Amino acid sequence: MDNSKHDNNPSAAKPQKASNIFSSASNSIAIYTFLRLLFKMRSHLGLEAMLEYVEKYLSVIDKNNPEFKTAVGEAINLISIEKMYKDIANRERS
Repeated sequence: MDNSKHDNNPSAAKPQKASNIFSSASNSIAIYTFLRLLFKMRSHLGLEAMLEYVEKYLSVIDKNNPEFKTAVGEAINLISIEKMYKDIANRERS
């Protein structure tokens, strides 16, 4: 059996470390900026307007990028929303 294909590919020998959306500075800045915009929208226009904006924005993205909707939907199904909320609530208390 010829193993030369695997010898030149170090990633074949060991699994890649999983990264998350906060693993790069540019992702963190984009996420933080968007959250700050939503917070400002809520402050100026109210919670209902902010939620309506989010729903419409997501609807446009879903329509134009169905692969995003599918992939992100599958990933979100693996996340515990309750745990996410409790983690940040506990972090604020410390």
